[in-house]
Amino acid sequence: MHFLNPCIRNGSLIVFFLFLLYNVQAQAFETNNVFIKLTLQEGGSAERIFSVSTQEGGTVNLELIGTSGASLNDNSVFLNKGEAKELTLRFNTAGLSPSIYIGSLKLSSAEDVAITPLILEVESKDMLFDANVDIFPNYREIFSGEEIIAQFKIFDLTSGGTTEGLGPTRVNVDYYIYDLNGQIVSSQSEEILVDKQVQLTKTFSFPPDLDSGDYVLAVKARYSSYMGLSSALFTIKEPGKKPFFGTFSFEAWPVYLPIGAFVFLIFIFIYFIHERNKILAELKLYHKAEMQQMRSFLHGHEKILRKNNTLIKPRIKQEIHKKIRALSMEHGRRESELKRLKQQGNIAEMRKKLAEWKQKGIHTRLSKYKLNEFGTHNAKKSNFHRRLGNYKGKRKKR
Repeated sequence: MHFLNPCIRNGSLIVFFLFLLYNVQAQAFETNNVFIKLTLQEGGSAERIFSVSTQEGGTVNLELIGTSGASLNDNSVFLNKGEAKELTLRFNTAGLSPSIYIGSLKLSSAEDVAITPLILEVESKDMLFDANVDIFPNYREIFSGEEIIAQFKIFDLTSGGTTEGLGPTRVNVDYYIYDLNGQIVSSQSEEILVDKQVQLTKTFSFPPDLDSGDYVLAVKARYSSYMGLSSALFTIKEPGKKPFFGTFSFEAWPVYLPIGAFVFLIFIFIYFIHERNKILAELKLYHKAEMQQMRSFLHGHEKILRKNNTLIKPRIKQEIHKKIRALSMEHGRRESELKRLKQQGNIAEMRKKLAEWKQKGIHTRLSKYKLNEFGTHNAKKSNFHRRLGNYKGKRKKR
């Protein structure tokens, strides 16, 4: 099986690069913004810098679609290969009433088109109440027919610190869903009682036939002639284009195939690593048991010899230390051999070696490590009993 290790490594790299090649879209250009959002008060103005880059080079055309109060400093830009340029997007709210203005920035070349959503929030100069919207992360990308869940906060701007604010006040709250053309897809309104701050969680459903694309969830908090507002972007995706780990779609089989192969190879690789570590750990446990029994065996001999001869005690200590060290060195050689086989990925040979060492057994090895003094002691003792037996036999004959 050791030949699988380089195959797994090389195969994994090949599948990984195929995965990257499939998923990296060959865009003619890129921007550094997923979307552009800006909040200004009535009569305010501001600029936003964004960059356009390309690996291929060529002319990129820029066009604003359905965006009130926005303008570009250039309608097209020429880029050399690998070049990036910064462009300026200007916003001016003169003549715009408090509201949310939605549009998009279209970038196009001969080979590609990209759309960047634009959101301009125009608030009242003086505000008594403001709002905030936060779409829960799991609902920022949904599919047609699904719903989103969002959290809204409406708070009294005059409260805080030592100021109690306006106290319990009725505020009109409007909720809107916009497409990128600024058209209202759905809306609802309610009146709520705000005392310093109110937090709401709401669910919004969408029909299954709603077009896929980017949408904006907006909230407007109205009190008298004042308005505070907030917005958040979310995406509705086509049913057949779910994430890789979602419900399987046959339309996406070219994506699933390399990913599946890559995951399969990773599992095989992890399995072989686990098996090699498992065999090495098993050998270490076997060595530990063998060493414990060997120590018990040698110290048992030591006790017997000490009772009979106090002069040989230093020699016994030295001999025990020497034999334990010899066994420890043999264990080290075994582990080194298994580690060498582990690096080669040769699991079959690792198992074979482990079985071979275990087959010798702990008990069959004890005689090899028996103390020399113990052997001499037993031999002398045996010779004494033999002579004693001979002497008793002669006396009986007389």
